[in-house]
Amino acid sequence: MPDSIARGFGRLLPWLVAALSLAVGLAIVRPFTAVPVSFDTQATVAYFDRLVGGVRLEQALSTTPKPFLTLVEGTAHWLTGGWHLIVWLTMLAQAACAGLAVVLAGRAAGLAAGAAAGLVVAGMPVLIEDAAFGNAVPWALLGWLLAGLLLSGTRPRPGLAGIVLLLAALSRLETLVIVAVIGGAIAWARVGPWPLPGPRPTAPPRAWLAVAIPFAALPAMLAHDWLLTGDPLFWVKVSQRYSDAFRRVGNILDPVERIMWFIRRYAHLWPAVALAIVGLAALVRRRQWGPLVGLGAMGPGIAAFIVLLAVRGLYAPDRYALPVDLALFLLAAVGFGQVVELAVERLGPAAMARRLIVGGAFAVVLSGVALTGSGPFDPGVNRTIADFRILSENTAHVESVLRSRTAGGSTAGPIGWIVPTAVRPRMAVDLGVPLTAIAGLSPAWADASNALLEAGQIVFHDRQGDRPRGRYGVLETGGEVSIGALTLRPLLIDETRGIWLYEVIAGP
Repeated sequence: MPDSIARGFGRLLPWLVAALSLAVGLAIVRPFTAVPVSFDTQATVAYFDRLVGGVRLEQALSTTPKPFLTLVEGTAHWLTGGWHLIVWLTMLAQAACAGLAVVLAGRAAGLAAGAAAGLVVAGMPVLIEDAAFGNAVPWALLGWLLAGLLLSGTRPRPGLAGIVLLLAALSRLETLVIVAVIGGAIAWARVGPWPLPGPRPTAPPRAWLAVAIPFAALPAMLAHDWLLTGDPLFWVKVSQRYSDAFRRVGNILDPVERIMWFIRRYAHLWPAVALAIVGLAALVRRRQWGPLVGLGAMGPGIAAFIVLLAVRGLYAPDRYALPVDLALFLLAAVGFGQVVELAVERLGPAAMARRLIVGGAFAVVLSGVALTGSGPFDPGVNRTIADFRILSENTAHVESVLRSRTAGGSTAGPIGWIVPTAVRPRMAVDLGVPLTAIAGLSPAWADASNALLEAGQIVFHDRQGDRPRGRYGVLETGGEVSIGALTLRPLLIDETRGIWLYEVIAGP
């Protein structure tokens, strides 16, 4: 392949991979009639709604505020009055990440590594799920990759990289862990011992800006939460409250258990680990210290942070390890590119042979993904996204019924609505009522011995959204339901959709 054609293809490849990422996302998420927004995304919009309205958050939610997302997702909802634009923006952010991964890995280790890195970001199932839900990781990853691009160019721009990392930290505060590791690496490069042969690496001029500016996220978080709740440390307390609630129903791993969890997790992914070791050696040989530090911060750095959470007795969902997974697979992509390059050098002196080797390598990898059901074909992730999309469709259908009943009604006072917990913030925003007026449905509400229900309340049960599944049989009838001295009169029953909507009235 002539050099001019190769260069042209190299410039086009990031756009092709980004387009592929968006196409895969659209095929899986199908954000056309309804979008599967998560509880966290709904809570973020509720935060924006309260801030713009100049009122304090009336009840704590189990979502740590993220000021950048409050602005972006809240504005998107305010402009459109719906949830679609939020998910579209997050999917575009993931697609941009895939394109940037091609550029960064290509700079560090060649075109094959770049293509593999882009496909990793485009097809990673949990990242697709986060984008589908409108969650924060695609935005944070976009900031991390864009900062890497700004720091690794021929004219590094550490000040602009610092601003980008500040926005990433206001999306996921773990960004500051990455920044701290980068700061430590810069300090080590300047004054620490250097055991490797060759010259000591040098940081770009004014590199300290990329480390100092992101920590402005801390006062921004304090200001955001003070305006939202009156407590500038609200964001610090959310994880503790969530952990206390989780401890009542599950086990929080201690530090040793968390380390063993990581070992088991990556022992299962041994082919990726083997390629990552090759990638590590390739980056060291090429003296690509910037990508090494960045991946080290995303991988071991975030893993150490998760272990630290375990030391403090805080619960960390499995998805917190997504940056660690990303670092592993991106390093494996570099290793894959190195293997392809070695094969081309030794086995492909002719142009056609080189193309066959490269194409065959990618065909083997993609076939393996398809046959094992991993990547975007992961059935569990696809099922979860589909379930949330159906729940979103059902919620919109129920809200169309409820709006006529709530128009002109009171927006204060005791609980008036009992709905699936997974859509509670959304319904508070969409119906224009305070969070204190909406409760999350649990089996306890349907138990007459608890006497939780009151006449005048509305009960919305959704088979897709209510947990644990199979515990709401008393509500899944074709007519009226008696619970103690109260009767639940149907307002809407659609067993095909899995919807039951009742009004609570007195008397049998």
